[in-house]
Amino acid sequence: FRLIEGDLKRMEGRWRLTAQDGATRVDYDSRVAGRLPAPGGWLRRSLLQDTQAVLTRLKAAAETDARGAPGTG
Repeated sequence: FRLIEGDLKRMEGRWRLTAQDGATRVDYDSRVAGRLPAPGGWLRRSLLQDTQAVLTRLKAAAETDARGAPGTG
């Protein structure tokens, strides 16, 4: 993924989904640069909240698909 627009100077990374013991493992790697200086802890907390929201939506979509219903994708 990569940033198209927004408040950050740069955001890029990748998601990797792999089957593991009847479940799906999600690994991700991202690199972020802000436009303005900001404390690292603030940026990490903000990204953690965003990532948790994305993972929650990903899980809901995957579980919906697993039941045979259309996904939200």
